[in-house]
Amino acid sequence: SAFHTEVHTVLLGFVCLAYVLLAVGWGMVWTSITPEKRKTFFRHESLKQYLDREWETRTASRAGWGENLNAARAHVVITWSHVYWPKEKVRTWLNENWRSWQRHPPKWFDAKWRKKLGKYAPNDLLPKAALRQIAGE
Repeated sequence: SAFHTEVHTVLLGFVCLAYVLLAVGWGMVWTSITPEKRKTFFRHESLKQYLDREWETRTASRAGWGENLNAARAHVVITWSHVYWPKEKVRTWLNENWRSWQRHPPKWFDAKWRKKLGKYAPNDLLPKAALRQIAGE
């Protein structure tokens, strides 16, 4: 009937419009991704693999903490479960830097961050100086 034909024509128009909007939307998303990151957009990896891969290069952290490796790593260890951390890298990072942070504390190295680290990190990953400092706070 004519009514069904008209309804089908309108529905087909909406479906076509939806596909066009979807394609334009994906195009806008794709062009907004930094070109060197596009190749990783569809990479299938676990959070553990991602954190391990990004440990040496990731600089994104919390606002006000700075954009550097230490700030990004500080963010990782209080944001995600230790199950996902690159444990040996975290152990090395903490051991190599804890005393320096005590002498010259970065913005993020405050009692709140240390308390969270002490709560979330397995004790075998923390340097002795860290365990003593956290226990004393």
